[in-house]
Amino acid sequence: MATVIDYFLAVAAPPREAADKVAMIAKGAGLDIDGALDATLRRFDRLARDGIDLGRATFATEFGRKLEYYSGLVFQIDGAGMDETEPVAGGGRYDGLLAALGAPRPVPAVGSAIHTERLLAAVERAA
Repeated sequence: MATVIDYFLAVAAPPREAADKVAMIAKGAGLDIDGALDATLRRFDRLARDGIDLGRATFATEFGRKLEYYSGLVFQIDGAGMDETEPVAGGGRYDGLLAALGAPRPVPAVGSAIHTERLLAAVERAA
């Protein structure tokens, strides 16, 4: 029998559709996650305002970077027709990393990496 967690982890859709599905799952489970959903929708609005075509993006609740220091939204950019285990770019939020490495207090942080050889392959493939 499927659990609420199973339903949640099965969500993979364009960002706004995924947020609607998560909201429906939470409501059905009696969970109040409105604050987190509002913050997520604001992120989507900001990305759209900055020219990102969210219709070409997928928000997947089971997705996560394989590094434990991430503490918030994480992302990956794949090249069209390329192996998604070798992303063109990826990164996310890691607010606790510097404190874990000895900083006297948590430092808000976000970062990313671009694999230039994969980016070049994606550009050449698109041409």
